[in-house]
Order: sequence, then structure tokens, then C-alpha cells
Amino acid sequence: MVNTRRNHPELSGPLPPATRPKRPTQTKQYKDILKLPLLPPSPEPLSSSPKERWVLTPEIKLPPELLGRQRKW
Repeated sequence: MVNTRRNHPELSGPLPPATRPKRPTQTKQYKDILKLPLLPPSPEPLSSSPKERWVLTPEIKLPPELLGRQRKW
């Protein structure tokens, strides 16, 4: 018979005691974000088409000194 995990489990002893998941701590940055006012709803719904999404994306203008450093993919 082939040794599989079903007939030879790695844990031979009793299982360790179950621990409660710890509550995530809220950082100061998170609290600062919560203080900000909510953004107004977008006037134009985003399109699901990648081509239309590209058209809706604003162009990012880079300074001339950074243009030469761009990676060639």
C-alpha cells in the first residue's frame, strides 16, 4: 500500500489548543483616513471595457528628467 497523508498523518499527537484570532490593531494612519470626509459619487460610471477605461484614465505628465529613466518593457 502506498503511504499517503490519509493513512499516515503528519500530526501524530493531539492537536494544539485552538486560539482565538486576534483583532487587527488600528494604526494612526487608518484613524486619520477615517476622519477624512467621504468622496462625492463619481459623475461618470467607470466602464468595464479596458479600452474605454484607458480613455477615461487621465494622462500623467512626467518631468523631462524622468522621461529618460523610464523602463522599456
